[in-house]
This record gives sequence, C-alpha cells and structure tokens, in this order.
Amino acid sequence: MTVRLLPSTIFLMPDAYAGTIPDPMSDAEMQERIRELRERVDEVDRELIQALSERARIVQEIMDLKAEA
Repeated sequence: MTVRLLPSTIFLMPDAYAGTIPDPMSDAEMQERIRELRERVDEVDRELIQALSERARIVQEIMDLKAEA
C-alpha cells in the first residue's frame, strides 16, 4: 500500500494505483460539467457588462450635473 501525502490529507491507495489519478467522472460527464460551467461564466460576464454599463450611465449623469453647476 502506498501512502500519498497532500496538504493536511493522507490517502491510502493500493500499490496497483500508485502514480495514477482516479477518474471521478466519465468523459461525457466531464464535458457536460465544463459546458455548464462555461454557460455560468457567460452569464456572469453578461451581468458584469450590465453592471458596468449602469455604472457608466450614473457617472455620466454626475458629470452632466457638475457641468451644469
């Protein structure tokens, strides 16, 4: 049995698995998870752009008010 040390974690693995990384997901599952995460990134990007656009509109309004003063 091989003991693999990771930061503050100990895993006991049979020698047959030494040097290998277990595959917790199938390729199809991994691809689906990646697709879901990319969709979430796109959604966050849209929210950021919307928020920054709103901020720019507010800043422009402040500048317009100051120019009138």
